[in-house]
Amino acid sequence: PDARADPRFAGNALVTGHPDMRFYAGVPLMTREGHALGSLCVIDKAAREIAPDQVSALQALGRQLMVILESRLQKAQIME
Repeated sequence: PDARADPRFAGNALVTGHPDMRFYAGVPLMTREGHALGSLCVIDKAAREIAPDQVSALQALGRQLMVILESRLQKAQIME
């Protein structure tokens, strides 16, 4: 909720400098095989709480993004 107040992130350059991040929420982008590609995240300059329905929405967006990425990969493989 507040990266400046969290000892794990308080010294991070993204918190102490540009973009002055205070809030972070993210979900991993995982392939069907279990490989992590990265994360889909939201950040803000203001500290805030995330509601359970917002967490669910972020997770759903992450799943949908993986469907799109894997579909594009399949299409590219077919075109080869």
